[in-house]
Amino acid sequence: SFSYIVSMFLDAKHNFSDIKMRNFTNSILGEFYEEDVKSVGINRENIIDLIKPRSIISNDVVYIITGIDKQDDRFYYTTYEFCYNFKINLIDHGVMRTEDEIEQKIINRVYSNDAGTIHLKNNKIIMDCGFRPQEVYKFCDKHRDIMFPVRGDPKFRYSDYIFKPCFKDDKGLPIPDSIDYALIQTMVYKDMFYFDLVKKGVLKVH
Repeated sequence: SFSYIVSMFLDAKHNFSDIKMRNFTNSILGEFYEEDVKSVGINRENIIDLIKPRSIISNDVVYIITGIDKQDDRFYYTTYEFCYNFKINLIDHGVMRTEDEIEQKIINRVYSNDAGTIHLKNNKIIMDCGFRPQEVYKFCDKHRDIMFPVRGDPKFRYSDYIFKPCFKDDKGLPIPDSIDYALIQTMVYKDMFYFDLVKKGVLKVH
C-alpha cells in the first residue's frame, strides 16, 4: 500500500540509516541506490599492526576465508579470519603463479595460533571470474567443496547478488549438477565494506 511505502521511507530517513534507505530504494522503488560520498579516509586505529606475524590465527577464530583475483600470469590472494569478538583480521596476502601453487599453499594449507593448539584450514575460497571465466569455472568445479566463483558488476541493478550457472548446454540451459557463480552488485558491497566494517572498526586494513 502507499501508506506502507511512506512509512518505510520515513523510517529510513528519520533514523539516518544508510542500510534502510538502500533497502527502500532497491526493494520498494526498484531503483539503484548510490551513496553521496566523494572520498573516504582511514583512521590510524583501523590499520593493522604490521609487526603482527603473518599466517598466525587468533585464539577465538571461527571462520577463515580467502579471496583470489586471477590475472594474466598470476593470482593475487588475501586471507581473513572471522572471530567471536566480531573482528575480522587479515592474516595473509600475496601472489601465486599457478593453480598447482594455489592447491598446495591455500586449499591444503593449515593455519595455527601462536601456541600451536589450534589448527584450521580455509572454510571457503572465492575466486573472481571476471577474467578468463571458463578457466576459473573449471578450477572451482574441481574444488567445489570449498571454492566458488564470483563476478562483480556495478551496473547490475536487480538485487545485491544473484547466482547464475557456470556451464550451459547448446540450448543455453544449465547443465545438471553444474556449479553456479555469484553475480554481485559491486557498489553495494563496497559501501557495506567501508561503512559497516572499516568505519566501525570491525575490519582492519593493511
